[in-house]
Amino acid sequence: MNNKNIILIILFLCAILIVAFAFVYPSLKSTENEANNLNSTNGNGAHNSNETNDSNITTITKVGNESGPFVMVGAQADTPNYSLENLGQLSDLIVFGTLIEIKPAAWSTPDGEEPAGVTRSSGVFEDGTPYQMISIKLKPDEMIYTDLIFEIEDTYKGNETSGKVAIRVIGGEYSDISFPNPSESVDLRQFKEGDKYIVCLVNDRGPLKDIEPKHYSLREKLPLQDDGTFFYKNKNVTIEDVKNAIP
Repeated sequence: MNNKNIILIILFLCAILIVAFAFVYPSLKSTENEANNLNSTNGNGAHNSNETNDSNITTITKVGNESGPFVMVGAQADTPNYSLENLGQLSDLIVFGTLIEIKPAAWSTPDGEEPAGVTRSSGVFEDGTPYQMISIKLKPDEMIYTDLIFEIEDTYKGNETSGKVAIRVIGGEYSDISFPNPSESVDLRQFKEGDKYIVCLVNDRGPLKDIEPKHYSLREKLPLQDDGTFFYKNKNVTIEDVKNAIP
């Protein structure tokens, strides 16, 4: 057998391998996708997936008798590591007082109700297990927010010297949907009516700014400790520390 025939045989075998791979690869890819879908179900049976025809749609499924809200998984924003000096410079209002009321959460729609992009369905799997499913497609300015009513006792910066102010926080639970705040430092579960804080606030310049009532956005909170100091960045600070940080 001469070299020319050997080369032809090798080329023929390569062509066979290429054709075989073209038929086998799609099947392998389909199996891999099925495995990924199974692995994306968490221990509570809730399946969070963005693998839809529209990448802006979030689909969440609760399986069996799972209770509790549909928890949306939002993108986490980087939390700025503000020093007291940063807070003193960047805040429009810094006050001490008491959280007197946590308002019910609302949607940022004109009527405060659920937007049209939220749809629900339910059914039964082939094995008889019931499920509930929610599909959420939101516009950029559609979100759940919660207003905190804060009674001022002392003002360190700004024009609000007494009375009550509303502090608007993105996130909250409306009906059966729990909406996250993009900042890890803002967790509504940490707020309790009756607790005292120093709050560093800014004028709302975001998509919720025109929704009544007049309000501020929260930049940071410093909860009052039993010893009279305030907890911030894993250490206790005093009122004098906060005052000295304000230009």
